[in-house]
Amino acid sequence: MRQPPTKAQPRHPATRFTRPRRSLCQAWNLKRIIAGGHACQLRPAYSKLTPGDYAKRVIWGELYDPALRFQLDEGFDFCCILPGYLPTNSEESLGNASLIVWLNRGV
Repeated sequence: MRQPPTKAQPRHPATRFTRPRRSLCQAWNLKRIIAGGHACQLRPAYSKLTPGDYAKRVIWGELYDPALRFQLDEGFDFCCILPGYLPTNSEESLGNASLIVWLNRGV
């Protein structure tokens, strides 16, 4: 049976990248990190929701998107949907991405 992760062993693999980025941002006194995030589960919901409504429902906890939920849990704020950000052959996101930002509150 697999053991739950410890503090030294993050839950999500992407944590390996987000924590060092935040540390650099803080060390260099940068104001923010801005990124485009992938909406993993948009395609199944697309027939019923616009990408913006999909993101709102993920933020409110009504829908689950692993990528956006992870980013929100890591302290990023959702800003808007970026249509055409990803290649249109991106099956899951239909070419959409989320604009996310992490604010360095220590600056």
